[in-house]
Amino acid sequence: EVTDQFYQKILKNLKGTKLLNIGCGKYLIPRFIKSKNIKAFGLDIDEAVLSKRILKTDINKDPFPFADNEFDFVVSLWSVEHFSNFNFLIESQRVLKKDGYFIFVTPNVLYPIMLANKILPYSWSDYLRKKLGKWGSNDPAFYRFNNYHIIKREARKAGFIIERIDFAGPANALNYSENPFFQKVCSTWERIINNPVLFWLKPILIVSLRKD
Repeated sequence: EVTDQFYQKILKNLKGTKLLNIGCGKYLIPRFIKSKNIKAFGLDIDEAVLSKRILKTDINKDPFPFADNEFDFVVSLWSVEHFSNFNFLIESQRVLKKDGYFIFVTPNVLYPIMLANKILPYSWSDYLRKKLGKWGSNDPAFYRFNNYHIIKREARKAGFIIERIDFAGPANALNYSENPFFQKVCSTWERIINNPVLFWLKPILIVSLRKD
């Protein structure tokens, strides 16, 4: 959950604001947003979750079905890694009001499991997922926007100001597999990166961008 004081500060006064959740699945408003009276809309390609406020959109290629400067906030939780290009970034900037925020949570591609998923051929990574149990998603992951330097570069090109990029964890990877070797590797790795020097290898990126 996004519990840091920085995020609590910018998210606590959302009453009456308009929010867009991209790649939302069936959860229109993220759990960490406690404010009520939010006018929320979502975008997803899965027809099973569509409703009056969750609209079908191929985020990789479709323009978002909203006017320019319409939203105060855009959020995306665990979806950015599944987008194959930066259309989501350009469209998020377009529909945001000036000084509006785009906040997203996504895996850090430098975390070993994510790095392996990116480097290995799909057939190998699919085999690995099956061996490890519940870890990961069956949806293809591209990791186009899961690197600190790429985030900074592409966000600025799209017209965003980088407010903050946090490295968070642990990944709780032990919850996803009963494989003893996998559990031992994850446990050892979590101990290694839990220090000020290797923080950039932590598994989760929490990013806050503001429209210039």
